[in-house]
Amino acid sequence: MDDDAAIRKLLSNLLKQKGYLIATARDGFEAGQKVGEFKPDLIILELFMPGIDGFEVCQRIKRNPKTAHIKIAVHTGNHTPKNQDRIIKAGADEYLIKPIERRALFQVAAKLIG
Repeated sequence: MDDDAAIRKLLSNLLKQKGYLIATARDGFEAGQKVGEFKPDLIILELFMPGIDGFEVCQRIKRNPKTAHIKIAVHTGNHTPKNQDRIIKAGADEYLIKPIERRALFQVAAKLIG
């Protein structure tokens, strides 16, 4: 999930190359809808999106017993120790800093879901 179409396309194409099934969302609201429809194993989530930000999306997913099992890897270009600490406390499983290297993306996906 990312509000930047180019980043959504890049990440989804990279993960598709590795055989993952992908659904994308452009904002937090759409992400919430897609989680219910797609039932993902892993969400790659931008911290700062219009509307509902990544912090709120992560908290909502992790608080809901039906979705709490979903792994969440957060990525951001606005890295600060405070943001990292806050999103990990919200339930994120991994934290990536933009620009995301292909190898790091694949390692995180493999670590979290195989």
